[in-house]
Amino acid sequence: MIATMGIHIATAGVADFHQALTDHPRFWGERDLRSPHLLALVQEFGSTCLAARTEDRIREYIYGFVTPDSTGCLHPTATQDDAPGTPLARTRQP
Repeated sequence: MIATMGIHIATAGVADFHQALTDHPRFWGERDLRSPHLLALVQEFGSTCLAARTEDRIREYIYGFVTPDSTGCLHPTATQDDAPGTPLARTRQP
C-alpha cells in the first residue's frame, strides 16, 4: 500500500469494484460506462488493479492486467469529479 496526501493506494478488491459502480456518476457523469467494467479483471488480475482511497470513499481506480510478454492493458481507469491531480490520475479527461 502507498499512502500520499491522505490517499491510500492498494490493490482493488471485489468490494471496491462494486463501490466504484455504485458511485458511477461521480466518476463518469451522465455517461453510462458501466459495461466496460469487468468484475473478472479484479477477480483474476487483482494484483494489477488499484484503488486510491480516502477514509470515506474510493477517489480513483485503475483496472488492468499485464500479459506474459509484459504488455500492460488498462481497462478502465477513472477519477472522481472532485479529485483531479491526485496520485493515480494527474488530470481528469472530460
